[in-house]
Amino acid sequence: MPTRTDWDVFYKLKLSPRQVRCQGYRPVHMPDLGCHTKLVLDADTFAAHLAHGGGFELQLRLGSSPDRIWKSMASAGLEITDLTCGVCQQTVPINVARIGQHLKAHLSANRQNVHGGQFFFTLGYEQAPTTEDQAWAEHEVAVDDAVREAEKPQAPVVRPKPAKPAPGA
Repeated sequence: MPTRTDWDVFYKLKLSPRQVRCQGYRPVHMPDLGCHTKLVLDADTFAAHLAHGGGFELQLRLGSSPDRIWKSMASAGLEITDLTCGVCQQTVPINVARIGQHLKAHLSANRQNVHGGQFFFTLGYEQAPTTEDQAWAEHEVAVDDAVREAEKPQAPVVRPKPAKPAPGA
């Protein structure tokens, strides 16, 4: 089953989960309904813990080979609806460069340099896009088209030179 989440990003980075706990986090999960247990790295286990709110704490490390958990998450139809860095509390887009930045040591919310690799994420199942989502997507496409059109090089404006008055007139 294809998903909206690009699970291949985790596969390409060769990320291996060190530890996963069922745990909610602020401001997404208020209150924290997680059971705080360490989980076996299996898509079925994640799916079973979605009843606790879908929040998980994830410790990641770079491995020598990609972990098979990412392919099983994609085949189970699980989606990441929120990915937050546990160090600096920023929402992280799911792409290779941004996740790679948060794996390294960086400034925490308290302005201390802390090792990266701690993330909080919320899982769920893919939902069919609503009409509001579709309208927003169409709006974004229209704006992108307008921006591209505005950025196209324009031909220089050639203004005709004023006619010189005839001599003797």
